[in-house]
Amino acid sequence: MTDYKILIKGVEAYESDYPSDSPSEQLYTKSITKGYIDWATLQDDSADKVFKFLNVWGRCRMKCKPQDLKMQYDKVAPIINQLSNLRLENINLDQLITCKSETLTVQRSIHSIFDALSNINGYGPVPASKTLHIACPSLLVMWDNPICFDVYEKLKMRLNGYSYAYIFMPKMKQELEEAINTCMKAEGLSRQVAIKWLLAEVERIYNAPRSLAKALDEYNWLKGKGY
Repeated sequence: MTDYKILIKGVEAYESDYPSDSPSEQLYTKSITKGYIDWATLQDDSADKVFKFLNVWGRCRMKCKPQDLKMQYDKVAPIINQLSNLRLENINLDQLITCKSETLTVQRSIHSIFDALSNINGYGPVPASKTLHIACPSLLVMWDNPICFDVYEKLKMRLNGYSYAYIFMPKMKQELEEAINTCMKAEGLSRQVAIKWLLAEVERIYNAPRSLAKALDEYNWLKGKGY
């Protein structure tokens, strides 16, 4: 079970190693700020900003160019923009959304956009997850090789869209639900008040906007250190 105190401990430990006023974390904050990247079209210098985030904060060492992302982006932009306002704590992955007259579950939508980006030559699944997180920072949780193969080794995932959408994200939803439930019980709060309490704690630690989806990434980071 993911106790809410451990979730908060992950945030505190991460902030201690990567303070919110450090250049890399300032870049993260800027990258998730609405309007900084034009996710509607990814035109002008928006793709360059995505690559700067991936190379500097994400340490991805991209092997393709921003224009490669732009060429593929039109196929996924409508779905990304539908998902961008959703919050993991408030949705079910099997709920339906409609994009261009096509109705998909949130989970199937995530699978579709993940594969579209990760299949770009020179892009791959780790940059795809980090790109999709800054596009949908309150919904999608980042992953990488250590998270996939070490932290959640028992899930027997592969680095692909299916594992991300149908194994990893449901696990993240479960972890978050457990944190919310333990917070409700320990603090004597309703669900919505517990969510607000957790968000306030996360943002207090960072003194910057952060989502519970990002807190889960830091919880995974802490687990990866053997906690």
